[in-house]
Amino acid sequence: MIYEEIYKRIDELVGGIENFQNELVLTSKGFMDLHIERLTEDTISLTHYYKVNEDLVPDPDMEVIIHSKQKIAEALSYQDAYRYDRVYYPDNKVDL
Repeated sequence: MIYEEIYKRIDELVGGIENFQNELVLTSKGFMDLHIERLTEDTISLTHYYKVNEDLVPDPDMEVIIHSKQKIAEALSYQDAYRYDRVYYPDNKVDL
């Protein structure tokens, strides 16, 4: 299932989702840094930033909800310079 794979990959990136509390910045030569940030107990963001007039601009930025008990994760929202899409509304979610 794709949601299990998303959880697994994020878990590997942050060194364990359950213990991940703040922010992690991953760097790779020739690419923009990837910022992974814990937003809430069950939500994280994955973001690249670039500068415009010394201001950081998130592009792209994605929010992901983590369902720890089921060990799955799914997209909540995605935005870039051209659009914002809300993929999923957690207030209307079905209990898993």
